[in-house]
Amino acid sequence: LIARGEGESLEFKSTLRWNLHADRSDKGVENACLKTVAGYLNTDGGTLLVGVDDDGEVIGLGNDHFKNEDKLLLHWVNLVKSYLGAEFIPYMRSIIKSAGDQRVLVVECLPSTKPVFFKRDNDESFFVRMSTTTQALKASESVAYIGEHFAARKAAESAPLEEAPAPANGKSAGHARQAEAEPER
Repeated sequence: LIARGEGESLEFKSTLRWNLHADRSDKGVENACLKTVAGYLNTDGGTLLVGVDDDGEVIGLGNDHFKNEDKLLLHWVNLVKSYLGAEFIPYMRSIIKSAGDQRVLVVECLPSTKPVFFKRDNDESFFVRMSTTTQALKASESVAYIGEHFAARKAAESAPLEEAPAPANGKSAGHARQAEAEPER
């Protein structure tokens, strides 16, 4: 997975909360992770790997200075609940896996059935994935996107199974995402 490199459905973040340049905790770093996940939930899903730098080098989770992995996972879940909403936790799987001799946080996101807004510091934004980036949409763009995207998704979900189009690779989205989530060893 890491060898594939960043792309439309895969994003690397060096840390969850620690600014490596300023050598301190930084909510801007947390926000970047949350915005990526919101973008995946609002688009077609994807995977966030924390503990991997932009060049694909596995640096692990130690830079975040959590006492243990459980504390890191708890912090992540609390961030999601606080700034995206607890109702979106079922659309993601957050686990810590080994990658070589390091550990990384793997956040696998399924597409949400309703819009996900990032809310923090009296600001509310709507993010989507566009190619290899996560972008905030303007209010008018958000309204149009939500109206088209989520209406189409609901229509597809309510269609009888025999009418639903099969994925191009012949595997279910969950099965394909499961296979992609295994980090390189």
